[in-house]
Amino acid sequence: MNRRPDYDELKARLIEELFDQVFRFCPQLRGKIDHTELATPLSFNHFLGRDRGDFMSLAASPTRFAIRDLGAHSGVPNLFFSGQDVARPAS
Repeated sequence: MNRRPDYDELKARLIEELFDQVFRFCPQLRGKIDHTELATPLSFNHFLGRDRGDFMSLAASPTRFAIRDLGAHSGVPNLFFSGQDVARPAS
């Protein structure tokens, strides 16, 4: 994937910013991380062979939020699901 050099620079900057937040809340991890890897939507779409759409979920569009049957249930009492695509409990 022959990206421009600024793409690699952006990824390095993102990794640094993410670790700044990790170390802010978990300073004991500083110096204990041996390997990091950051994938962007470009990477996911490349490896998944996608050329449009979102790589991990439904697009955050008015159409997505209008889907009435979007929800999750397990049949287990008091077991709740959460996440960006669990918009409301299934009826």
